[in-house]
Amino acid sequence: MLDRKNCVTSIFSAIVCVLALGIPNGIAQVTYVSVGVNPAAATVNPVTNEVLVLNPFDGILTVVDATDRSVSRVNVGEQPATIAMNPVTGYAYIINSWSNTVTAYYGYGQGKKRATIPVGDDPLAIAVNPATNKIYVVNALSDTVTVIDGATNATTTVPVGSRPVRVAVNANTNRIYVTNVFANTVTVIDGVTNLTTEIPAGPNPYSIAVNAVTNEIYVVNDDIAGSVTVIDGNTNATSLIPLGPQPIVIAVNPVTNTIYVGYDGPGRIAIIDGASKSATDLTIAPGLAFYNTPAIDETTNTIYLIGLLSEDLAILDGATNHVTFQHVGVNPTSVAVNPLLNEVYVTVDRGGLLAIVDQ
Repeated sequence: MLDRKNCVTSIFSAIVCVLALGIPNGIAQVTYVSVGVNPAAATVNPVTNEVLVLNPFDGILTVVDATDRSVSRVNVGEQPATIAMNPVTGYAYIINSWSNTVTAYYGYGQGKKRATIPVGDDPLAIAVNPATNKIYVVNALSDTVTVIDGATNATTTVPVGSRPVRVAVNANTNRIYVTNVFANTVTVIDGVTNLTTEIPAGPNPYSIAVNAVTNEIYVVNDDIAGSVTVIDGNTNATSLIPLGPQPIVIAVNPVTNTIYVGYDGPGRIAIIDGASKSATDLTIAPGLAFYNTPAIDETTNTIYLIGLLSEDLAILDGATNHVTFQHVGVNPTSVAVNPLLNEVYVTVDRGGLLAIVDQ
């Protein structure tokens, strides 16, 4: 049995380290897989049952087989920063922020299919509409969104507001929502015509999330007087939910109609009731900043959070708001859920590891 120190291995190895160490606050067995230097964003491919991890400094996509834990490495573009999945086609789309491209990837092992697609200047965010097989890439310095046809990889450019930073899709209505941080607006793109509408938001609109069930859109206004702008997807009418200073990330559980907002410190999140629009602050761990979007397992109503420079995965029971902690390693950088295997994946910067938490 290996301890945490011995789990730090060569980045090219596929050594699997299984821990059952009785770590304080630990609630589950944690398996560690070496995934390369400075692992960043991670996501689950439900079609191939693979965990996809970005290594920005190497220009690499590390692919972990969720069943046998085997590891392969795939070259992508310069400084891969963000990844989005089409859960219908099984394609992953990776933003290469320094080469102004998107890599379309599908396959087992080294990858059966790959393509490089040019986009705009400084691509920052990406979202997929699985119903139409369209991919939307926010180009921050171009003030545009590149629309990629997933069937042909052909592209269309749509102008949006000043300094767009994030994007979310409502697949039910085929509407795409883009936050424009310099304009204090949200651009709504009609997915059929690519025509746009501008909606006012609060100061510094940043992160955005959609509840497709209620057709409401939630925009985090990352300001000293923090708030969330709620957009009615039917009418584009807006309302404002006051929060604490500097909210930064957001996630929605459409099953419970609950919205979770992480603050840029001090260790708090806001929990918003989607029906009443009331918000309650909950302290998770004093001093932490929640820069990473929470991962939600809708089937178990469990929310997973990681804080900047922490060592733990915070596990929030959505029914009771009770929080427990699982040690995962120094400086976790992203979290993703695989409901099929009932596992949670946390990329860990120190040691270049993927922590696999058995729920």
